[in-house]
Amino acid sequence: MNNKKFVEPYNEDYAKMYNHNWSQNPIHKEEANSHIQTIKSLLTLHARWLDAGCGTGFFLSHFSEISRAGFDLSETMIEIAKNANPDALFLNTHDLSKPNAEWNNNWDLVTCTGQPWAYLGSLDLIEKSVENLWSWVSSGGKLFLTPLDIQDLYGVKVNYHFTEVEAQSLNSLMNAVISTCNESNGVSHLNLIYPNLDQWVRWLGKFFGKIEIGTWDNVQSYSFPRRYLVCSNKKTKPDNVQPFLSWI
Repeated sequence: MNNKKFVEPYNEDYAKMYNHNWSQNPIHKEEANSHIQTIKSLLTLHARWLDAGCGTGFFLSHFSEISRAGFDLSETMIEIAKNANPDALFLNTHDLSKPNAEWNNNWDLVTCTGQPWAYLGSLDLIEKSVENLWSWVSSGGKLFLTPLDIQDLYGVKVNYHFTEVEAQSLNSLMNAVISTCNESNGVSHLNLIYPNLDQWVRWLGKFFGKIEIGTWDNVQSYSFPRRYLVCSNKKTKPDNVQPFLSWI
């Protein structure tokens, strides 16, 4: 698949303004701080951390004492990330839906601090990305994601079906929403895919024995909850055994 149309908004001018518009914007400052505090709680001094869809490397730059690396689809964002993290193990361009065997079982923490999967263009590619993220996590490591759920975004009430058995028993299942984001600066992000919370759990449950769903209560910049997922107890191979699911 050609991801060019999804990367085009992240040109040089936009990349230079990205931190100012988002992570350093007072409107989103609480969310950025919540990311940083949660990541801090998941890292140990000797941990190895891979940030998938690292953007400008803003979050990576807050942990200079950690062995860390990142990748993003946008070359312009990666160049800024390199300047912000000169001591990083590496900062490369990479497609989240593509495997990388060199990273397998190599990272104590793997994060998606944005929604890089939204730019992939299909649920099949997002599902493949979940498998990649799992493969990169070490045997005792954790995966941290911050999905946007349709119920939170739009107030649409859907019945969650967290198990594969429940989902397969239905004739019709809403598992994602396609959305377009128009920023105040005129930049548009077209046809982004946001899987439902339960779709994430069904995917991740094949690869992890424990999934925790948290909410940042202190984030007031949105009219909807800001959720995050922490996955642990990595399985040696995918299965359909229901994971331990908890809300924190």
